[in-house]
Amino acid sequence: MEKFIKSTRLRLLILASLILSCSKKENSPLYKLTFDLVILNEDGEKSNVLKEGEDFSIGFEVINHSQESIFISHEDGRKLYRHFYKQRSFLAIYRNESEEDGQEDVFVGKPYDPSIDLDFTDNLLPGYFIDIAPSDRQYVFLIPWTRNSANQAIRSGNYYSSFQDTVLLEGVEIPIDTKIEFEVN
Repeated sequence: MEKFIKSTRLRLLILASLILSCSKKENSPLYKLTFDLVILNEDGEKSNVLKEGEDFSIGFEVINHSQESIFISHEDGRKLYRHFYKQRSFLAIYRNESEEDGQEDVFVGKPYDPSIDLDFTDNLLPGYFIDIAPSDRQYVFLIPWTRNSANQAIRSGNYYSSFQDTVLLEGVEIPIDTKIEFEVN
């Protein structure tokens, strides 16, 4: 009987620790983190309408919907950037073409040249890549369109960018499914 009680206690202890570790993970503020594509005009203001010929930036707005601060290290930030960098759809801009003409949307470009490899030399930077207070936001991966020397000024028309992926931060999977539409006048 004593053996049975010890065995039962061990099972209960294991079960309790699994439940606690799962609930800690499920309660992580990272589950309330969202990524949305954003366009900033040349004055650094969020906008879905740009002037023809003006420079703009495209990137992510990371929003902390939790009541706790979220900290992501520079190392995790580099991992995220490397994860996104070579993907064709990451920060890619497309021009909407008329469906009546039977044309498909046209790839316009990216604000960076993905054929150039990343070289992070800031291995030992102090602080955080992302540090977002409760119910706050921060822009990340924000890159000006003209940073890529192959890009021309965008002509008048309707454009969009979309991105879907799943990222793993501190063992928490965060889905990304975002699209932004904007126009140039």
